[in-house]
Amino acid sequence: MQPLIVLKVLSLLNTYQLMLASFSVFMLPPLLFALCTGFWCSVFALYIGWTLGPKLNQNNEICFLGIALGVFLWISLFLPLLNEQNCSANNCSDYPKLLMYMSLVGATPLAAFPAILLYGPGKKPRNPK
Repeated sequence: MQPLIVLKVLSLLNTYQLMLASFSVFMLPPLLFALCTGFWCSVFALYIGWTLGPKLNQNNEICFLGIALGVFLWISLFLPLLNEQNCSANNCSDYPKLLMYMSLVGATPLAAFPAILLYGPGKKPRNPK
């Protein structure tokens, strides 16, 4: 009886190793590519916003609060709306939705773009004497 149990355990272990290997070969690289693509697109957009400068006023405090508000709204309101995919080893029909979600997670720094574009980095305005 013992050798039969050991063989079953080894076959299960090999099955899990095979599933992990197939995940790391077929599923993980596109997920990482989507995440990095979203991140680099947001970095490029932030660079553009930084170089265009402030459109309204240079104020560090308002810029910081705008960045915090934008990221908070992005994480708490926008991303949960898109987190409805169900992707498993048996059913990968929602895999494109998962890739889109991962690219949007990577693009989270893009939520700071309006604050940087409008209030940009700079000094506080001086009070007139």
